[in-house]
Amino acid sequence: MKTVLSLIGEFGALNDAKMRTGGSLPPEDEKRWAELQAFYEVLMAQTGLDMDREAAPITADDIREQLADRERIRVPVEVPVVFQEGERHHSGKVVNLSRGGIFIASEHLSEVGSHLTVYIPQIGSTSEEVLEIESEVIWVTKRGVPEIELPRGMGVQFTEYPTHAQEKLDSFVIETIARKLSSLW
Repeated sequence: MKTVLSLIGEFGALNDAKMRTGGSLPPEDEKRWAELQAFYEVLMAQTGLDMDREAAPITADDIREQLADRERIRVPVEVPVVFQEGERHHSGKVVNLSRGGIFIASEHLSEVGSHLTVYIPQIGSTSEEVLEIESEVIWVTKRGVPEIELPRGMGVQFTEYPTHAQEKLDSFVIETIARKLSSLW
């Protein structure tokens, strides 16, 4: 029997495979990935599903178990970010994030392959701590991607970051998914 959680896990596995292979999957897997991506986007938008009110709510631990090794399950977020390229600093906004990277909406676009240091404020917390993470630009969109409401910006993959930063990002992703799913019940 398929569950919301198993579908999220299946999407995560296909999404990771797609990224590892440079963005392409065999046609059958590509079709399934597209179906599951649409499903996941509906969940993150909190629309379109009428969940069984009698079902037990999904917990953060359930989600963490299902997504244990998934790097690329993204959640929507809007937080300011500062990023450094060489000696120059630029500002932007984090539009979505995973434990493996972020999308930065910004007027300044770095070249693919550029190394950045990103400074992300402590998301989901009142702490003043800033996460400092070494990263690499893996893709850029000068015009944005209107089909998925993505503004002008760049996809950034984390390359080196301390364990505590990874744990904080992981917790934020898991808690965001749990919060979105709990609002469906």
